Amino acid sequence: MADIVTPYDGALKLIAKKAIPTWMNSYDAARIASYSLYEDIYWTRPDTFKLVQRGSEANPIYIPSGRTIVNTMDRYTGVDWAPVLDPAFGTDQEKIAAAQIFSDLFKRERMGSAYQSNKLYGIMKGDWAFYITVNPAKPVGSRISVKPIDMGMVFPIEDPDDVDRIMGYDIVEEIVIGSDPRIKRTRYLKSDHPEYPFGTPAAGGPISYQVDAMEIAEWETAPKFVSYDGQVSPVQMSVTKLPIYHIKNFDEPGNPFGSSEMRGLERLFAAVNQSITDEELALALEGLGMYKSEKAAPDGGVHLLGPGRVVHDESFERVSGVNTVGPFQEHLSYLHSQMDAVSGASDVAQGKVDVTVAESGIALALRMGPIIATSGKKDTMIREVLDNLLFDLNDWYKAYEATDLTATRMVSQFGQKMPQDVKTQFDQLMQMYSADPPLITAAYFRDACRDMGIDIPVEVNGQAIADERAQMAEASDPYGARVDEEMRGESTGEEDTGEEPPAEDA
Repeated sequence: MADIVTPYDGALKLIAKKAIPTWMNSYDAARIASYSLYEDIYWTRPDTFKLVQRGSEANPIYIPSGRTIVNTMDRYTGVDWAPVLDPAFGTDQEKIAAAQIFSDLFKRERMGSAYQSNKLYGIMKGDWAFYITVNPAKPVGSRISVKPIDMGMVFPIEDPDDVDRIMGYDIVEEIVIGSDPRIKRTRYLKSDHPEYPFGTPAAGGPISYQVDAMEIAEWETAPKFVSYDGQVSPVQMSVTKLPIYHIKNFDEPGNPFGSSEMRGLERLFAAVNQSITDEELALALEGLGMYKSEKAAPDGGVHLLGPGRVVHDESFERVSGVNTVGPFQEHLSYLHSQMDAVSGASDVAQGKVDVTVAESGIALALRMGPIIATSGKKDTMIREVLDNLLFDLNDWYKAYEATDLTATRMVSQFGQKMPQDVKTQFDQLMQMYSADPPLITAAYFRDACRDMGIDIPVEVNGQAIADERAQMAEASDPYGARVDEEMRGESTGEEDTGEEPPAEDA
Protein backbone atom coordinates (compact mmCIF):
# COMPACT_ATOMS: atom_id res chain seq x y z
CA MET A 1 0.00 0.00 0.00
CA ALA A 2 1.23 3.49 -0.80
CA ASP A 3 2.05 5.80 2.08
CA ILE A 4 -1.04 7.83 2.96
CA VAL A 5 -1.94 10.16 5.76
CA THR A 6 -4.13 8.31 8.22
CA PRO A 7 -7.41 9.97 9.22
CA TYR A 8 -7.25 8.16 12.55
CA ASP A 9 -4.46 10.11 14.25
CA GLY A 10 -6.87 12.00 16.52
CA ALA A 11 -8.71 8.84 17.47
CA LEU A 12 -5.57 6.79 18.16
CA LYS A 13 -4.83 8.76 21.33
CA LEU A 14 -8.16 7.61 22.74
CA ILE A 15 -7.94 3.97 21.67
CA ALA A 16 -6.73 1.54 24.30
CA LYS A 17 -3.77 -0.54 23.15
CA LYS A 18 -5.63 -3.75 23.78
CA ALA A 19 -8.39 -2.64 21.41
CA ILE A 20 -6.08 -2.45 18.37
CA PRO A 21 -6.03 -5.73 16.40
CA THR A 22 -2.60 -7.29 16.14
CA TRP A 23 -3.17 -9.66 13.22
CA MET A 24 -3.17 -7.05 10.43
CA ASN A 25 -1.09 -4.11 9.22
CA SER A 26 -0.97 -0.97 11.34
CA TYR A 27 -3.16 1.14 9.05
CA ASP A 28 -6.01 -1.38 8.91
CA ALA A 29 -5.65 -2.01 12.64
CA ALA A 30 -6.09 1.71 13.36
CA ARG A 31 -9.05 1.87 10.95
CA ILE A 32 -10.91 -1.03 12.54
CA ALA A 33 -10.14 0.15 16.08
CA SER A 34 -11.47 3.61 15.17
CA TYR A 35 -14.75 2.05 13.97
CA SER A 36 -15.24 0.67 17.48
CA LEU A 37 -14.18 3.93 19.11
CA TYR A 38 -16.61 6.07 17.10
CA GLU A 39 -19.40 3.62 17.83
CA ASP A 40 -18.54 3.87 21.54
CA ILE A 41 -18.64 7.66 21.34
CA TYR A 42 -22.01 7.52 19.59
CA TRP A 43 -23.50 5.27 22.27
CA THR A 44 -21.67 7.20 25.06
CA ARG A 45 -20.17 4.06 26.56
CA PRO A 46 -18.65 4.90 29.96
CA ASP A 47 -15.15 3.57 29.31
CA THR A 48 -14.67 5.52 26.06
CA PHE A 49 -12.89 8.52 27.57
CA LYS A 50 -10.35 8.49 30.35
CA LEU A 51 -11.75 11.33 32.48
CA VAL A 52 -9.91 12.82 35.44
CA GLN A 53 -11.65 11.94 38.69
CA ARG A 54 -11.52 14.72 41.28
CA GLY A 55 -12.41 14.14 44.90
CA SER A 56 -14.48 11.14 45.90
CA GLU A 57 -17.02 11.48 43.09
CA ALA A 58 -16.49 8.33 41.01
CA ASN A 59 -19.37 8.54 38.52
CA PRO A 60 -18.33 10.59 35.47
CA ILE A 61 -20.98 12.12 33.22
CA TYR A 62 -21.04 11.50 29.47
CA ILE A 63 -23.04 13.71 27.10
CA PRO A 64 -24.23 12.12 23.80
CA SER A 65 -22.73 14.93 21.70
CA GLY A 66 -21.53 12.49 19.04
CA ARG A 67 -25.02 11.10 18.62
CA THR A 68 -26.39 14.58 17.99
CA ILE A 69 -23.87 15.26 15.23
CA VAL A 70 -24.30 11.88 13.55
CA ASN A 71 -28.11 11.84 13.76
CA THR A 72 -28.36 15.38 12.41
CA MET A 73 -26.21 14.59 9.37
CA ASP A 74 -28.06 11.31 8.85
CA ARG A 75 -31.35 13.22 8.78
CA TYR A 76 -30.28 15.24 5.72
CA THR A 77 -28.12 12.72 3.85
CA GLY A 78 -29.52 10.37 1.22
CA VAL A 79 -33.09 11.10 2.31
CA ASP A 80 -35.69 8.48 1.38
CA TRP A 81 -33.48 6.66 -1.13
CA ALA A 82 -35.46 4.52 -3.57
CA PRO A 83 -34.55 2.77 -6.84
CA VAL A 84 -36.72 3.85 -9.78
CA LEU A 85 -36.81 2.93 -13.46
CA ASP A 86 -35.17 5.31 -15.90
CA PRO A 87 -37.97 6.08 -18.42
CA ALA A 88 -35.45 6.42 -21.26
CA PHE A 89 -34.60 2.69 -21.32
CA GLY A 90 -36.72 -0.31 -22.21
CA THR A 91 -40.19 -0.93 -23.57
CA ASP A 92 -43.28 -0.73 -21.39
CA GLN A 93 -43.36 -4.52 -21.00
CA GLU A 94 -39.65 -4.65 -20.10
CA LYS A 95 -40.12 -1.89 -17.54
CA ILE A 96 -43.06 -3.69 -15.92
CA ALA A 97 -41.07 -6.94 -15.68
CA ALA A 98 -37.96 -5.22 -14.30
CA ALA A 99 -39.97 -3.24 -11.76
CA GLN A 100 -41.56 -6.44 -10.43
CA ILE A 101 -38.24 -8.31 -10.21
CA PHE A 102 -36.41 -5.53 -8.37
CA SER A 103 -39.41 -4.92 -6.11
CA ASP A 104 -39.40 -8.60 -5.10
CA LEU A 105 -35.62 -8.50 -4.50
CA PHE A 106 -35.69 -5.40 -2.32
CA LYS A 107 -38.68 -6.61 -0.32
CA ARG A 108 -37.01 -9.96 0.29
CA GLU A 109 -33.74 -8.30 1.31
CA ARG A 110 -35.52 -5.57 3.33
CA MET A 111 -33.45 -2.98 1.53
CA GLY A 112 -35.37 -0.03 2.96
CA SER A 113 -34.43 -0.70 6.58
CA ALA A 114 -31.01 -2.07 5.59
CA TYR A 115 -30.20 1.16 3.76
CA GLN A 116 -31.28 3.35 6.66
CA SER A 117 -29.28 1.51 9.33
CA ASN A 118 -26.25 1.03 7.08
CA LYS A 119 -26.19 4.75 6.26
CA LEU A 120 -26.38 5.74 9.93
CA TYR A 121 -23.43 3.50 10.83
CA GLY A 122 -21.53 4.70 7.76
CA ILE A 123 -21.80 8.31 8.87
CA MET A 124 -20.86 7.22 12.38
CA LYS A 125 -17.83 5.10 11.44
CA GLY A 126 -16.81 6.62 8.11
CA ASP A 127 -17.41 3.68 5.75
CA TRP A 128 -20.36 1.54 4.72
CA ALA A 129 -20.92 -1.01 1.99
CA PHE A 130 -23.35 -3.41 0.34
CA TYR A 131 -22.41 -6.94 -0.65
CA ILE A 132 -23.92 -9.01 -3.48
CA THR A 133 -23.90 -12.75 -2.88
CA VAL A 134 -25.35 -15.64 -4.85
CA ASN A 135 -26.44 -19.16 -3.93
CA PRO A 136 -26.95 -21.27 -7.08
CA ALA A 137 -28.54 -24.05 -4.99
CA LYS A 138 -31.62 -21.91 -4.28
CA PRO A 139 -34.66 -21.86 -6.59
CA VAL A 140 -34.55 -19.55 -9.61
CA GLY A 141 -35.71 -16.10 -8.64
CA SER A 142 -34.24 -16.18 -5.12
CA ARG A 143 -30.55 -16.88 -5.68
CA ILE A 144 -29.25 -13.30 -5.44
CA SER A 145 -28.95 -11.36 -2.18
CA VAL A 146 -27.94 -7.77 -1.43
CA LYS A 147 -27.01 -7.04 2.15
CA PRO A 148 -24.95 -4.61 4.24
CA ILE A 149 -21.50 -5.74 5.32
CA ASP A 150 -19.36 -4.53 8.23
CA MET A 151 -16.43 -2.62 6.73
CA GLY A 152 -14.29 -3.95 9.59
CA MET A 153 -14.33 -7.25 7.68
CA VAL A 154 -13.47 -5.74 4.28
CA PHE A 155 -9.90 -5.28 3.03
CA PRO A 156 -9.56 -3.81 -0.48
CA ILE A 157 -6.80 -5.07 -2.73
CA GLU A 158 -5.43 -2.03 -4.57
CA ASP A 159 -3.55 -1.79 -7.83
CA PRO A 160 0.14 -1.39 -6.82
CA ASP A 161 0.41 1.53 -9.26
CA ASP A 162 -2.90 3.23 -8.45
CA VAL A 163 -4.25 3.21 -4.89
CA ASP A 164 -7.65 4.44 -6.11
CA ARG A 165 -8.13 1.40 -8.36
CA ILE A 166 -9.49 -1.65 -6.55
CA MET A 167 -8.54 -5.02 -8.08
CA GLY A 168 -10.11 -7.27 -5.46
CA TYR A 169 -11.44 -7.65 -1.94
CA ASP A 170 -10.64 -9.82 1.05
CA ILE A 171 -13.51 -10.44 3.46
CA VAL A 172 -11.88 -11.53 6.71
CA GLU A 173 -13.10 -12.84 10.05
CA GLU A 174 -11.60 -14.72 12.97
CA ILE A 175 -12.79 -18.30 13.43
CA VAL A 176 -11.81 -21.40 15.41
CA ILE A 177 -11.21 -24.76 13.75
CA GLY A 178 -11.06 -27.42 16.41
CA SER A 179 -9.14 -25.59 19.10
CA ASP A 180 -6.96 -23.55 16.73
CA PRO A 181 -7.67 -19.87 15.92
CA ARG A 182 -7.71 -19.18 12.20
CA ILE A 183 -8.55 -16.42 9.75
CA LYS A 184 -11.33 -17.18 7.31
CA ARG A 185 -10.57 -15.22 4.17
CA THR A 186 -13.02 -14.86 1.28
CA ARG A 187 -11.14 -13.40 -1.68
CA TYR A 188 -12.50 -11.89 -4.90
CA LEU A 189 -10.07 -10.92 -7.66
CA LYS A 190 -10.49 -9.22 -11.01
CA SER A 191 -9.22 -11.15 -13.98
CA ASP A 192 -6.27 -8.80 -14.52
CA HIS A 193 -4.86 -9.20 -11.01
CA PRO A 194 -1.38 -10.79 -11.02
CA GLU A 195 -2.58 -13.60 -8.70
CA TYR A 196 -5.68 -14.42 -10.77
CA PRO A 197 -5.91 -18.23 -10.52
CA PHE A 198 -7.34 -18.98 -13.97
CA GLY A 199 -4.82 -18.70 -16.79
CA THR A 200 -2.94 -15.57 -17.83
CA PRO A 201 -4.29 -12.42 -16.15
CA ALA A 202 -6.21 -10.24 -18.62
CA ALA A 203 -8.77 -7.48 -18.27
CA GLY A 204 -12.46 -8.08 -18.89
CA GLY A 205 -12.74 -11.66 -17.68
CA PRO A 206 -14.89 -13.12 -14.90
CA ILE A 207 -13.86 -12.58 -11.29
CA SER A 208 -12.49 -15.37 -9.11
CA TYR A 209 -13.88 -16.46 -5.75
CA GLN A 210 -11.89 -18.31 -3.11
CA VAL A 211 -12.45 -19.18 0.56
CA ASP A 212 -9.62 -20.39 2.79
CA ALA A 213 -8.82 -20.84 6.46
CA MET A 214 -5.38 -19.42 7.15
CA GLU A 215 -2.74 -19.03 9.81
CA ILE A 216 -3.42 -15.80 11.68
CA ALA A 217 0.12 -14.43 11.70
CA GLU A 218 0.71 -14.82 7.98
CA TRP A 219 -2.63 -14.35 6.25
CA GLU A 220 -1.56 -11.06 4.56
CA THR A 221 2.02 -11.91 3.57
CA ALA A 222 2.88 -15.55 2.89
CA PRO A 223 -0.25 -17.40 4.00
CA LYS A 224 -0.20 -21.05 4.92
CA PHE A 225 -3.38 -22.60 3.61
CA VAL A 226 -5.46 -24.77 5.89
CA SER A 227 -8.38 -26.85 4.61
CA TYR A 228 -11.75 -25.24 5.11
CA ASP A 229 -14.64 -27.67 5.41
CA GLY A 230 -17.34 -27.51 2.81
CA GLN A 231 -15.67 -25.04 0.46
CA VAL A 232 -14.13 -25.74 -2.93
CA SER A 233 -11.80 -22.98 -4.02
CA PRO A 234 -11.04 -21.24 -6.20
CA VAL A 235 -14.25 -20.81 -8.23
CA GLN A 236 -14.66 -18.74 -11.37
CA MET A 237 -17.74 -16.54 -11.07
CA SER A 238 -20.00 -15.76 -14.03
CA VAL A 239 -19.77 -11.99 -13.64
CA THR A 240 -16.96 -9.48 -14.21
CA LYS A 241 -17.71 -6.95 -11.43
CA LEU A 242 -16.56 -7.16 -7.82
CA PRO A 243 -19.50 -7.68 -5.41
CA ILE A 244 -18.54 -5.04 -2.79
CA TYR A 245 -20.01 -1.53 -3.16
CA HIS A 246 -18.15 0.74 -0.76
CA ILE A 247 -19.49 4.21 0.16
CA LYS A 248 -17.16 6.66 1.90
CA ASN A 249 -18.53 9.23 4.29
CA PHE A 250 -15.75 11.56 3.07
CA ASP A 251 -13.95 10.93 -0.20
CA GLU A 252 -10.30 11.84 0.30
CA PRO A 253 -8.03 11.44 -2.76
CA GLY A 254 -5.41 8.77 -2.22
CA ASN A 255 -7.27 7.27 0.73
CA PRO A 256 -9.18 4.03 0.06
CA PHE A 257 -11.42 4.66 3.08
CA GLY A 258 -13.64 7.41 4.42
CA SER A 259 -13.71 8.93 7.89
CA SER A 260 -16.29 9.42 10.60
CA GLU A 261 -18.47 12.51 10.85
CA MET A 262 -16.94 12.84 14.33
CA ARG A 263 -13.37 12.93 13.05
CA GLY A 264 -11.46 15.87 14.52
CA LEU A 265 -13.96 16.40 17.34
CA GLU A 266 -12.73 13.64 19.64
CA ARG A 267 -10.92 15.99 22.04
CA LEU A 268 -13.92 18.32 22.15
CA PHE A 269 -16.11 15.39 23.19
CA ALA A 270 -13.63 14.55 25.93
CA ALA A 271 -13.55 18.19 27.09
CA VAL A 272 -17.35 18.39 27.23
CA ASN A 273 -17.56 15.21 29.27
CA GLN A 274 -14.80 16.39 31.62
CA SER A 275 -16.50 19.76 32.13
CA ILE A 276 -19.91 18.31 32.92
CA THR A 277 -18.26 15.81 35.29
CA ASP A 278 -16.50 18.65 37.09
CA GLU A 279 -19.78 20.54 37.37
CA GLU A 280 -21.53 17.46 38.72
CA LEU A 281 -18.79 17.06 41.31
CA ALA A 282 -19.08 20.71 42.32
CA LEU A 283 -22.83 20.40 42.76
CA ALA A 284 -22.42 17.19 44.73
CA LEU A 285 -19.93 18.77 47.11
CA GLU A 286 -22.11 21.84 47.51
CA GLY A 287 -25.11 19.68 48.27
CA LEU A 288 -23.27 17.42 50.70
CA GLY A 289 -21.49 20.37 52.22
CA MET A 290 -18.40 20.57 54.40
CA TYR A 291 -18.48 21.65 58.05
CA LYS A 292 -15.96 22.83 60.62
CA SER A 293 -15.84 23.21 64.39
CA GLU A 294 -13.27 24.50 66.86
CA LYS A 295 -14.38 22.06 69.56
CA ALA A 296 -13.99 18.36 69.88
CA ALA A 297 -16.72 15.98 68.90
CA PRO A 298 -19.59 15.59 71.39
CA ASP A 299 -20.19 12.48 73.43
CA GLY A 300 -20.36 9.48 71.16
CA GLY A 301 -17.44 10.56 69.01
CA VAL A 302 -19.31 12.12 66.07
CA HIS A 303 -21.43 15.15 65.31
CA LEU A 304 -24.98 13.94 64.72
CA LEU A 305 -26.35 15.95 61.81
CA GLY A 306 -29.66 15.69 60.00
CA PRO A 307 -33.14 17.19 59.53
CA GLY A 308 -34.75 18.29 62.83
CA ARG A 309 -31.53 18.06 64.82
CA VAL A 310 -30.07 20.99 66.75
CA VAL A 311 -26.33 21.34 67.25
CA HIS A 312 -25.42 23.16 70.47
CA ASP A 313 -22.10 24.45 69.33
CA GLU A 314 -21.56 28.11 68.57
CA SER A 315 -18.41 27.43 66.59
CA PHE A 316 -19.97 24.75 64.33
CA GLU A 317 -20.60 26.17 60.86
CA ARG A 318 -20.81 25.26 57.18
CA VAL A 319 -17.88 25.96 54.89
CA SER A 320 -18.82 28.22 51.97
CA GLY A 321 -18.94 26.20 48.77
CA VAL A 322 -19.60 26.89 45.10
CA ASN A 323 -21.81 29.95 44.64
CA THR A 324 -22.61 29.41 40.93
CA VAL A 325 -22.04 26.93 38.13
CA GLY A 326 -22.33 29.71 35.53
CA PRO A 327 -18.70 29.39 34.33
CA PHE A 328 -19.21 25.66 33.74
CA GLN A 329 -22.32 26.34 31.68
CA GLU A 330 -20.65 29.07 29.65
CA HIS A 331 -17.71 26.79 28.90
CA LEU A 332 -20.01 23.93 27.91
CA SER A 333 -22.05 26.22 25.66
CA TYR A 334 -18.88 27.39 23.95
CA LEU A 335 -17.66 23.83 23.34
CA HIS A 336 -21.03 22.75 21.96
CA SER A 337 -21.23 25.80 19.72
CA GLN A 338 -17.82 24.98 18.25
CA MET A 339 -18.84 21.38 17.54
CA ASP A 340 -22.10 22.50 15.95
CA ALA A 341 -20.35 25.12 13.81
CA VAL A 342 -17.73 22.66 12.54
CA SER A 343 -20.20 19.86 11.81
CA GLY A 344 -22.97 22.07 10.41
CA ALA A 345 -25.41 20.79 13.03
CA SER A 346 -26.94 24.18 13.76
CA ASP A 347 -29.90 24.60 16.09
CA VAL A 348 -32.16 24.81 13.03
CA ALA A 349 -30.75 21.58 11.59
CA GLN A 350 -31.38 19.89 14.94
CA GLY A 351 -35.02 20.97 14.85
CA LYS A 352 -34.74 23.88 17.29
CA VAL A 353 -35.99 26.83 15.25
CA ASP A 354 -37.95 30.00 15.91
CA VAL A 355 -41.13 30.30 13.87
CA THR A 356 -39.99 33.61 12.37
CA VAL A 357 -36.86 31.95 11.00
CA ALA A 358 -38.83 28.98 9.68
CA GLU A 359 -41.25 31.27 7.84
CA SER A 360 -38.43 33.28 6.27
CA GLY A 361 -37.15 31.26 3.33
CA ILE A 362 -33.92 33.25 3.00
CA ALA A 363 -33.07 33.06 6.72
CA LEU A 364 -33.84 29.35 6.80
CA ALA A 365 -31.69 28.70 3.72
CA LEU A 366 -28.76 30.58 5.23
CA ARG A 367 -28.99 28.69 8.54
CA MET A 368 -29.33 25.34 6.78
CA GLY A 369 -26.78 26.08 4.05
CA PRO A 370 -23.73 24.36 5.60
CA ILE A 371 -25.36 21.04 6.37
CA ILE A 372 -27.33 20.98 3.10
CA ALA A 373 -24.12 21.59 1.12
CA THR A 374 -22.20 18.89 3.01
CA SER A 375 -24.99 16.33 2.78
CA GLY A 376 -25.37 17.10 -0.94
CA LYS A 377 -21.77 16.00 -1.50
CA LYS A 378 -22.49 12.78 0.35
CA ASP A 379 -25.60 12.26 -1.79
CA THR A 380 -23.44 12.37 -4.91
CA MET A 381 -21.21 9.58 -3.59
CA ILE A 382 -24.20 7.48 -2.48
CA ARG A 383 -25.95 7.92 -5.83
CA GLU A 384 -22.89 6.99 -7.88
CA VAL A 385 -22.11 3.84 -5.89
CA LEU A 386 -25.70 2.60 -5.64
CA ASP A 387 -26.36 3.34 -9.31
CA ASN A 388 -23.35 1.11 -10.08
CA LEU A 389 -24.85 -1.59 -7.87
CA LEU A 390 -28.25 -1.33 -9.59
CA PHE A 391 -26.61 -1.46 -13.02
CA ASP A 392 -24.43 -4.46 -12.14
CA LEU A 393 -27.39 -6.41 -10.78
CA ASN A 394 -28.47 -6.88 -14.41
CA ASP A 395 -25.34 -8.98 -15.00
CA TRP A 396 -25.96 -11.07 -11.88
CA TYR A 397 -29.56 -11.75 -12.93
CA LYS A 398 -28.47 -12.70 -16.42
CA ALA A 399 -25.79 -15.08 -15.09
CA TYR A 400 -27.65 -16.75 -12.21
CA GLU A 401 -31.40 -16.14 -12.64
CA ALA A 402 -31.64 -16.63 -16.45
CA THR A 403 -33.27 -13.20 -16.64
CA ASP A 404 -32.14 -10.48 -19.04
CA LEU A 405 -32.83 -7.00 -17.69
CA THR A 406 -30.07 -5.20 -19.57
CA ALA A 407 -32.53 -3.22 -21.71
CA THR A 408 -33.75 -1.35 -18.60
CA ARG A 409 -32.02 0.91 -16.09
CA MET A 410 -32.66 1.36 -12.39
CA VAL A 411 -31.39 4.62 -10.88
CA SER A 412 -31.38 6.19 -7.43
CA GLN A 413 -33.94 8.74 -6.31
CA PHE A 414 -33.85 10.84 -3.13
CA GLY A 415 -36.56 12.71 -1.27
CA GLN A 416 -36.65 16.33 -0.15
CA LYS A 417 -34.06 17.40 2.44
CA MET A 418 -36.13 20.33 3.67
CA PRO A 419 -39.79 20.25 4.66
CA GLN A 420 -41.88 22.02 2.04
CA ASP A 421 -43.97 25.08 2.85
CA VAL A 422 -47.00 23.72 0.98
CA LYS A 423 -49.27 26.66 1.82
CA THR A 424 -46.85 29.28 0.47
CA GLN A 425 -46.17 27.28 -2.71
CA PHE A 426 -49.89 26.69 -3.27
CA ASP A 427 -50.63 30.40 -2.84
CA GLN A 428 -47.93 31.27 -5.38
CA LEU A 429 -49.34 28.79 -7.88
CA MET A 430 -52.83 30.14 -7.34
CA GLN A 431 -51.67 33.69 -7.98
CA MET A 432 -49.97 32.64 -11.21
CA TYR A 433 -53.04 30.70 -12.34
CA SER A 434 -55.42 33.54 -11.42
CA ALA A 435 -53.40 36.21 -13.24
CA ASP A 436 -54.88 37.82 -16.35
CA PRO A 437 -53.68 36.28 -18.57
CA PRO A 438 -52.75 33.16 -16.52
CA LEU A 439 -49.02 32.46 -16.17
CA ILE A 440 -49.51 28.69 -15.89
CA THR A 441 -52.02 26.17 -17.18
CA ALA A 442 -54.43 24.22 -15.03
CA ALA A 443 -52.58 21.02 -15.95
CA TYR A 444 -49.29 22.48 -14.67
CA PHE A 445 -51.08 23.59 -11.48
CA ARG A 446 -52.34 20.06 -10.85
CA ASP A 447 -48.94 18.48 -11.54
CA ALA A 448 -47.21 20.93 -9.16
CA CYS A 449 -49.74 20.10 -6.45
CA ARG A 450 -49.04 16.40 -6.90
CA ASP A 451 -45.30 17.07 -6.57
CA MET A 452 -46.01 18.81 -3.24
CA GLY A 453 -47.80 15.70 -1.96
CA ILE A 454 -51.36 16.85 -2.55
CA ASP A 455 -53.26 13.76 -3.66
CA ILE A 456 -54.97 14.67 -6.95
CA PRO A 457 -55.95 11.52 -8.90
CA VAL A 458 -54.60 11.30 -12.44
CA GLU A 459 -58.12 10.97 -13.82
CA VAL A 460 -58.79 14.54 -12.71
CA ASN A 461 -57.92 16.45 -15.89
CA GLY A 462 -59.24 19.33 -17.97
CA GLN A 463 -61.88 17.26 -19.79
CA ALA A 464 -63.16 15.71 -16.56
CA ILE A 465 -63.49 19.14 -14.95
CA ALA A 466 -65.27 20.56 -18.04
CA ASP A 467 -67.73 17.64 -18.06
CA GLU A 468 -68.43 18.08 -14.36
CA ARG A 469 -69.03 21.81 -14.79
CA ALA A 470 -71.51 21.14 -17.60
CA GLN A 471 -73.39 18.61 -15.47
CA MET A 472 -73.54 21.02 -12.53
CA ALA A 473 -74.79 23.85 -14.75
CA GLU A 474 -77.54 21.65 -16.20
CA ALA A 475 -78.61 20.47 -12.74
CA SER A 476 -78.85 24.03 -11.41
CA ASP A 477 -80.73 25.43 -14.51
CA PRO A 478 -82.55 22.60 -16.33
CA TYR A 479 -84.38 25.03 -18.61
CA GLY A 480 -81.21 26.71 -19.73
CA ALA A 481 -80.09 23.60 -21.58
CA ARG A 482 -83.53 23.35 -23.25
CA VAL A 483 -83.28 26.94 -24.45
CA ASP A 484 -79.85 26.30 -25.82
CA GLU A 485 -81.10 23.27 -27.70
CA GLU A 486 -84.04 25.17 -29.16
CA MET A 487 -81.79 28.01 -30.24
CA ARG A 488 -79.70 25.44 -32.07
CA GLY A 489 -82.81 23.89 -33.62
CA GLU A 490 -82.41 20.73 -31.60
CA SER A 491 -85.52 20.89 -29.38
CA THR A 492 -87.80 18.50 -31.31
CA GLY A 493 -85.40 16.94 -33.65
CA GLU A 494 -86.90 19.01 -36.57
CA GLU A 495 -84.44 20.84 -38.71
CA ASP A 496 -84.85 24.51 -39.57
CA THR A 497 -85.01 24.50 -43.39
CA GLY A 498 -85.25 28.30 -43.70
CA GLU A 499 -88.64 28.11 -45.56
CA GLU A 500 -91.76 30.02 -44.57
CA PRO A 501 -94.44 27.83 -42.93
CA PRO A 502 -97.53 27.12 -45.09
CA ALA A 503 -100.44 29.54 -44.69
CA GLU A 504 -103.37 28.24 -42.71
CA ASP A 505 -106.80 27.86 -44.34
CA ALA A 506 -109.26 30.55 -43.49
